[in-house]
Amino acid sequence: MTRTAEERQKFIVLSMLFVAWLIGNLDRMVINVAIIPIADEFSLDPTAQGLILSSFFAGYALMQIPGGWLADKFGAAKVLTFSLFLWSIFTALTGSAWSLVSLIIIRFLFGLGEAPFSPSSAVLISEHFPKDQRGRAQSTLLSASVIGKAITPVLASGIIVWLGWRSLFFAIGVAGLVVAVLCLFYLRSPVRDRAAAANTSANKVPLKTLLKMPLLWSLLVTSFGIYFVTWGMASWMPTYLVKVRHLDLLSMGALSTIPSITSFLSMIAGGVLLDRWLAGKEKGFVAACALLTAVFIYLMFNAPSVGMVILYETLSGITGTFIVIAVGLQPLKRFSQEVIGTAMGIVNFGGQAAGFVAPLLIGMTVKAFNGSYDVALWILVALMVVCAIAAMTWPTERKTTAATPASPTQAG
Repeated sequence: MTRTAEERQKFIVLSMLFVAWLIGNLDRMVINVAIIPIADEFSLDPTAQGLILSSFFAGYALMQIPGGWLADKFGAAKVLTFSLFLWSIFTALTGSAWSLVSLIIIRFLFGLGEAPFSPSSAVLISEHFPKDQRGRAQSTLLSASVIGKAITPVLASGIIVWLGWRSLFFAIGVAGLVVAVLCLFYLRSPVRDRAAAANTSANKVPLKTLLKMPLLWSLLVTSFGIYFVTWGMASWMPTYLVKVRHLDLLSMGALSTIPSITSFLSMIAGGVLLDRWLAGKEKGFVAACALLTAVFIYLMFNAPSVGMVILYETLSGITGTFIVIAVGLQPLKRFSQEVIGTAMGIVNFGGQAAGFVAPLLIGMTVKAFNGSYDVALWILVALMVVCAIAAMTWPTERKTTAATPASPTQAG
């Protein structure tokens, strides 16, 4: 393949991944706004709302490691496309839910369906981009989640007000199926000759060896910490702004775009920083960002005005975004090609387990303390401290250049 053809293929792959991940994030995030009318329709208390918000992450977390293994085993493009078909169907079915139990089951199955996307996309990026370009490629892909977060409040609140919450899920489900068809035709893994395929098979790292790597566990804990905060705030900030800060639905949607826009810019900048200037210095950078995020969250919940709430939410989003990029980039740079999908699945398991626990735990504490978010605040701050400590335990890169069977001592 000529250099021009390779660059064109990189653009196609990254563009398809970006669009698919944008749809995926819309699919999962609109529930955070839709839960307000859903709770009214089904008379749900905060604990029940938290259970609905968390049910997606239960399925998503459970399928992370199997999803990574499937991507390594059967090809990332095939697994990713099938995942997109599956989760789009369950997104549309969310609009047909008739009870609390049906919502929980559908959202759980939606999580199972979407889970293979993240490790599969990591494999595709590692197949098409050299290591010194993966930070920018990964940050571009992850920026789709930030754009999704920015669009969601406005899009979801507008459609809900005009057409109802059920139409919201029908529309996004159909959009996902359209993108899945495009991926089926345009998304491809690189063609490898038989010798390369045989070499890949011979170099497979046993899961037991992978699980002995200290870096993997440090990343998992760091991922749990940052995603607890990310999904805890994403799930409950709309309700907090409406119920505690007394915004109407459309005003909440408009103001919520501000932190998301700045997070998008931070996502792009973070990829460049990590590729060019912070390579090998990630753990100190992540620890500092985690402590700053803790401070901003404390100030946000104690802010005297809505404007100050949005300001501190914006600052916490910037530092939190840097952490997300750094954690997501490590498996692409520090694990061998043959296990990137599995490694990413294990790291993501920590983050998505947090995605399950955070909305449910916050909902329970809000109910237990009569609508107060004070306990939730301290939980979020504590998790950021844990995130900082975990980041400082990341082994140096020369000790963890990812485990191949030829150098098993590197696994420890």
